[in-house]
Amino acid sequence: MAPGESLELGGYRFVFEGAAHHEGPNYTSDRATVRVLDEGREVAVLHPEKRLYTVQQMPMTEAGIDAASLATSMSRSASRWRTAPGPCACTSSPSCAGSGWAGC
Repeated sequence: MAPGESLELGGYRFVFEGAAHHEGPNYTSDRATVRVLDEGREVAVLHPEKRLYTVQQMPMTEAGIDAASLATSMSRSASRWRTAPGPCACTSSPSCAGSGWAGC
């Protein structure tokens, strides 16, 4: 993607703002800026990086995750996903063990 280009995924628009070189204490990286929009409103700014650690000389990918925005957006988006007939509720039955949800 080129700076300014965007893509739609899961009802969100991801806008690639660009990338810049960054020098850390023990690594160099190329850090991107990605804005996440929900219905035109900015909900997060992500900064994924590709790092090269100078001691190891191995490239590593650092994901750009905004957990607070993700949780808020996911809870708001849950109503979009609940379009199938039938209940979708947390229960104490063994069928939702681990996930906390049954009937979805």
